[in-house]
Amino acid sequence: MSCIFKTHSHKSRSGFGQNLLADALRPREETSKQDGRICQHSGFGRHNEIDVRGQVYKAHGLHSSIKRDTPSSETSQYHKTAEKSILLLIFFIILHIILSMKNKLPKVIFIVGPTASGKTTLSIVLSKKFNGEIVNADSRQIYKEMDIATAKPIRDTGKQKKNQFVSQGVVHHLMDFVKPSESFTLADFKKQANLIIAEILSRGKLPIVVGGTGLYVWSLIDNLNIPKVKPNIKLRESFDLKTLDELVKLLKNIDSETAKKIDLKNRRRVLRALEVAISSGESFVSQTTKSEPLYDALQIGMKCDREKLYQNINNRVDQQVQSGLLEETKKLAKKYYWDLPSMSSIGYKQIGNYLRGEISLEAAIELFKRDTRHYAKRQETWFKRDKRIVWISPDDLVDIEKLIAKWNFVS
Repeated sequence: MSCIFKTHSHKSRSGFGQNLLADALRPREETSKQDGRICQHSGFGRHNEIDVRGQVYKAHGLHSSIKRDTPSSETSQYHKTAEKSILLLIFFIILHIILSMKNKLPKVIFIVGPTASGKTTLSIVLSKKFNGEIVNADSRQIYKEMDIATAKPIRDTGKQKKNQFVSQGVVHHLMDFVKPSESFTLADFKKQANLIIAEILSRGKLPIVVGGTGLYVWSLIDNLNIPKVKPNIKLRESFDLKTLDELVKLLKNIDSETAKKIDLKNRRRVLRALEVAISSGESFVSQTTKSEPLYDALQIGMKCDREKLYQNINNRVDQQVQSGLLEETKKLAKKYYWDLPSMSSIGYKQIGNYLRGEISLEAAIELFKRDTRHYAKRQETWFKRDKRIVWISPDDLVDIEKLIAKWNFVS
């Protein structure tokens, strides 16, 4: 049993507790571009709350327009959320007091690497081996209704707890819970992921964070202080008609420091950096600073030969098309705008070009493969910068298990 916080005095523990509680309970403003309403959600997000008994369930009644007719229901739900946050906070502090005497941090495994390198398969194997649960750190797999192009693991059939995502008998948290029309920021991810990790630890299980979104991973490992700038709807709408190249050029002029460090091929990342820089008047990167670590983290990177990785990507895209990617994209297009960050992500963007008659299906598939290969290469570049990552082939399961056993014993 372990806790996620490291402090060195009673004063720092108290301050930390106040910060955590304030962060967990702070309402999150989101905008549904589909209906244009601004909605408020609890600190746990619209769809999910963390129950201290280990259940994840849908929080009915949290979604509302600003002109809500039944404020009492919102207040009641907010108080329930507050109670759960307080219980988790008490648990954190008690365990921390015990662990701080031994100068230890709770153990969390991170499995990282480029797309199609075998992260999902390995994470499920390790979860079964070491009594773990998975915390998703893929910024596209958070979305509901978007299953094929995001390469989500196949959900188990049969009875499951409401809104729980289980694949091959392993629980996956932060998977398939945000509508494609909703905003979900890095700060939202960090807040929810930390609470979920603590909840997993409270049941004596091992959290295994899995994904290729570098900022998601580093926000947890380095305990990043993330700018708390709310989504600026008017500003975002003013950027709708601008191309990615135009947005990148604007970012380089406004915040050159950030332009050197984020993925400039990711429209959502560029938009968020612009939003923070313009709204706050300060660089996005300069506001994203590291804090004392919360976890004893073991980072396992998926080492994969480039030629084999590209072949994996090409084969997976072919399989995704055969599995109904066109039909899935058509359904999404009937409900959501193409310029949403979720709809403009790899796979849906290229098939969207085909559905709008801009290119042939063959060309769309080739672009899907090419852009995925380019993305994988960028992922490798980002993760290679982190010298803390231990790179191992996903096929070397024995070596991986030995690495985990040694880390668990020594630490």
